[in-house]
Amino acid sequence: MDALEQLAQDSQIVAAALMTADRAVHLFDVDEVQTLSLGVLMELTKREARYIGTIGYKHDGSVVSEPANYEPDTVQAMLSALPAFVTYAAGKLVAARGDSVSWIERLHALPDTRTN
Repeated sequence: MDALEQLAQDSQIVAAALMTADRAVHLFDVDEVQTLSLGVLMELTKREARYIGTIGYKHDGSVVSEPANYEPDTVQAMLSALPAFVTYAAGKLVAARGDSVSWIERLHALPDTRTN
């Protein structure tokens, strides 16, 4: 297993980073990459997008990035993608927590049917 696969396996939230010819970095949730529309894929192709690495939010709360290579342009692009990834991951964590809190509140509101 290479470092990118290990990062994906060890992380709760994982994004693939692509950089276009104009040096714009785009993040895609690895679970959603296969469902990208044809239009998005064609636009990325037209803009000469290339894979530059993976960023993950690990279960211990750390954010880890693994560039596809260590060329200065790639590393710089990966570093520039970190704030967007942190914002994305925080949104996913809040959404997930919201579901859990709601479920616990509904569970707590159920009547206690136990008899003593």
